[in-house]
Amino acid sequence: MGSRAVVIVCRDEDAARRRFGVTGEGIGICYTRTGRRFFDDTGLEAELLSRVRSALAAAGFWEKFSTDWVCLDCELMPWSVKAQALLLQQYAAVGTASRVALSEAVALLERAAEHGLNTDLLLAKYRIQKKLAGQYVAAYRHYCWPVHSVADLKLAPFHILATQGEAHVGKNHVWHMETLAELYSADKELLLATPYKQVDVSDPPVWRKG
Repeated sequence: MGSRAVVIVCRDEDAARRRFGVTGEGIGICYTRTGRRFFDDTGLEAELLSRVRSALAAAGFWEKFSTDWVCLDCELMPWSVKAQALLLQQYAAVGTASRVALSEAVALLERAAEHGLNTDLLLAKYRIQKKLAGQYVAAYRHYCWPVHSVADLKLAPFHILATQGEAHVGKNHVWHMETLAELYSADKELLLATPYKQVDVSDPPVWRKG
């Protein structure tokens, strides 16, 4: 789980000028899914794009697709690199409030039980909720860590949106995953493969188990 990022990378600045009419703005850009610029730190963005370009070159992507640019749909982690305000104001706030409140509720119910009141059912319920609140916090923390440089980022491309002369909307998901696998292997420190499964929805045993 991270933040959605649309990443456009050109082979060089000349390609950026020829294809998109931009000069002096580097070899590409990262957008959010709503079309805003993803990074406030342009230096960090430039490092990321340079690494992706190197991976594309090492994988022979430019020659394979006869292109000098690519638009990739990606997940960029950690989630906190873009959603810090959302984490602090929503997820962390909910996590903290629920853990404090539920811990207090469990403690009070345990005290009531010590005084002879039957709180077994209610205590069991609140202990489960306290555990779930802890799991909720652990879940989002797994995708949050400090970012000091591009070495702290993980980029998981999962769809090749377009290259020169072609939008790849007609390809199935397996094609995208298999094609991008060559890219992942070119920079395993930055690039992260997205796990996927193939399911035959017409197979009766599959949907019966669901």
